[in-house]
Amino acid sequence: MEKKTMEISVRGFIFTLVLMFFIGAALSGGLVYLLFGNQTVIQEAKVYDSRDYEDYGLLEEIIDKYEEYYIEEVDRDTLIENAAKGMVYGTGDKYGAYFTPQEYEEFVMADNGEYVGIGVLVNIGENNKISVAQVYKDSPAQKAGVLPGDILVGVDGLNTVGMDYIKVVDMVKGEEGTEVVVTFERDGEAIDLTMTRAKIIAEQCEWFMAEDKIGYIKIQEFSGNASELFHQALDELAAAGAEGYILDLRYNPGGSKDIAVEIGDTLFPKGDIITLIDNDGKETVDRSDARYLNKPLVVLVNGSSASASELISGCVQDYGVGVLVGETTFGKGVAQGFYFLGDGGVLRITSSYYETAGGRCPQDVGFTPDYEVVLNEEVQKDPSLLTTEADNQMQKALEILREQIADLE
Repeated sequence: MEKKTMEISVRGFIFTLVLMFFIGAALSGGLVYLLFGNQTVIQEAKVYDSRDYEDYGLLEEIIDKYEEYYIEEVDRDTLIENAAKGMVYGTGDKYGAYFTPQEYEEFVMADNGEYVGIGVLVNIGENNKISVAQVYKDSPAQKAGVLPGDILVGVDGLNTVGMDYIKVVDMVKGEEGTEVVVTFERDGEAIDLTMTRAKIIAEQCEWFMAEDKIGYIKIQEFSGNASELFHQALDELAAAGAEGYILDLRYNPGGSKDIAVEIGDTLFPKGDIITLIDNDGKETVDRSDARYLNKPLVVLVNGSSASASELISGCVQDYGVGVLVGETTFGKGVAQGFYFLGDGGVLRITSSYYETAGGRCPQDVGFTPDYEVVLNEEVQKDPSLLTTEADNQMQKALEILREQIADLE
């Protein structure tokens, strides 16, 4: 039986419009070596013979006909890659994907947070609708005026509505210093923005003292250096006198299960953090130890808080270690596994549901905050006002923490 890798992402349907550089997993003798935590997993490549391909004669016939009759030259490898992508699309797995070896290297590099591109993270909705979830600080996108909520509808004059998002990635990414014109829809109007691609280093956390005794931490995404910076933030804020914390997960589309578990281990007492349930009903559980923050905590969430963000938010409610403020989360309660193929490509398959510590799965419903606060329209239109006095969700969090800290004194 073919062995599966144990690397599982709880990432929301998100991609980064980037070009990255990465030395990928080594292929040797039909084996793929993957590092998972402190464990090396060896996946044996399945060996096929000609009988396994009898069902795919139609594809071979189509390729032959195009090679024989098409007025343009065709590339067999490209046709096969596109057939693989089409097959994944046909499964209905909206989080699934086939990555060529190069695409997977780029994907992993983006996950590590260093790349060349325009500097946005996006959510993929129904019919491949691409909307901006985050705009990185000092990125070409921010300088051009891209805002969270903008819908990407075109690249260099070509309409991309409904197009496979990986193809859109290929169109937007490019070499450092080159220009790309991206069309966004905002409030029903199309806006053409010209950007010069640049090297982006994504710092996944930012933090500051919001006021006396209250520290603020924003996690952009559960990837790259998020865990390292989160724990650095806690240390620095505690040293500055923080006695309560705001954890901002608004517009956070998710990320790595392992990073979410590392952060959850700091936030939650001894017990379960996440239970993954595969298609055979097998359960895999990650747990936290008895050491945890144990300080007043408010988590800010909204409709773009997805996947790993929902895992953390749900567990905060389950353990009663804090409260949620904002709007109902996105509703992604499934996880994806990555499976290496014989050609060096990788399949991403939705392979598990996940449940929080309290046995809750947010799929299609999300988690309702303890205090429902709709973000002021002024701040929705101008995200630079987040965390200012105009940010009513932030102000509610501060109000709650002031009361909780006062009660402890």
